Amino acid sequence: NALMEVCGIDSSKINAGKIGFGIGPRLNAAGRVSRADYGVELLITQDVERAKELAINLDTENSHRQTIEKDIQTAAEKLISEIDLNTNKVLVLTGENWHPGVIGIVASRLVEKYYRPVIMISIREGVGKASCRSIPAFDIYNALCQCSDLLVQFGGHHQAAGLSVMPEHIDELISRMNK
Repeated sequence: NALMEVCGIDSSKINAGKIGFGIGPRLNAAGRVSRADYGVELLITQDVERAKELAINLDTENSHRQTIEKDIQTAAEKLISEIDLNTNKVLVLTGENWHPGVIGIVASRLVEKYYRPVIMISIREGVGKASCRSIPAFDIYNALCQCSDLLVQFGGHHQAAGLSVMPEHIDELISRMNK
């Protein structure tokens, strides 16, 4: 109830859209940018005042997540504008200190926009950690298996994966993924 109040959702008019686009992102945001236990605590607390405090916190975290996401998407779009899309069918994008809890969302948005696989690599402390999203026709997990000698680790399935890679292997990863 506290979260619905913060979202401006009338509890008598609740539907799947209001849950999916109003409540869900707020519960999810804290886990992406700070502490997932805030969402859990909100759902189980019996303390109305604590619930209000948590709901406000989750709403703030969601706004913060949206800002981070927008900034990363802008940076990614700039990188894409510099890529030859005729020869690069897999978009491998690299940024310094991109937030690891948000790059998967941006990758998904870019897959929707460009209809091609996307690998978003965030370089932090000398290691690239990535979120990968794909289209049904391209098995991203299988492609990563064929590049496993370049990767520190990886896992996932045919349309989504994650990986770690040393920066010096990124150019070769780009080349192989596009083959």
